[in-house]
Amino acid sequence: MSRTDGDRGTRDAAFDPRDRAPFAAESHPIVDLARSTIGLGWSLAMLGADAAARLLAGRGGSPAAGLDAVRHAAEGELDETFRGIYRAGDRLQQRALDAVVDVARGLPPDGLDPRSADD
Repeated sequence: MSRTDGDRGTRDAAFDPRDRAPFAAESHPIVDLARSTIGLGWSLAMLGADAAARLLAGRGGSPAAGLDAVRHAAEGELDETFRGIYRAGDRLQQRALDAVVDVARGLPPDGLDPRSADD
């Protein structure tokens, strides 16, 4: 903790500038959120790399199964509002991917046609 000499206003040798930082406490919610966010990003990167390695190595099982499990678990943590936003974005991404696959197969890209939505 910082202390001042009342007469001169100087700080003693034990002064640590982090004591005055707004998020100095290690258990501050913003610090916890930042740590979790960074950890999640790294975990997803490693999970994706592992899935790609499984696919390339021809190892058994579905390479996407682990990613799908995490995706569904994350969706389950969302409140109703964000779950609706998530689902709308997920449908858009799925249609975009379907369109890319259709084009790669030489088919017309129906995946982006709003009339082809199945909801």
